[in-house]
Amino acid sequence: MGQNVVLISDEYMSEYVGCCVSEGWGAVFKQTTNLKLIEKFAKKKQCNIAPIETDSTYYGFKISSLPKGNYYELSCRERDLDESQ
Repeated sequence: MGQNVVLISDEYMSEYVGCCVSEGWGAVFKQTTNLKLIEKFAKKKQCNIAPIETDSTYYGFKISSLPKGNYYELSCRERDLDESQ
């Protein structure tokens, strides 16, 4: 889809221990071209795309340690499905 994936995350639950797991996956990518194709993919799969601030962290990884650029998260988790309905 023309973007540079730099980080991948996966959430799963093998045993219920309380709250807060939203099964699925996510990926941080650096924008290298127009977002139209990845936005089309996200809409079809009921995922979300959101920009990531450079001073934030992604599962403990500091985004500021990446080369300068525009970064986004593609999130395809259960909560994204709930938000799209």
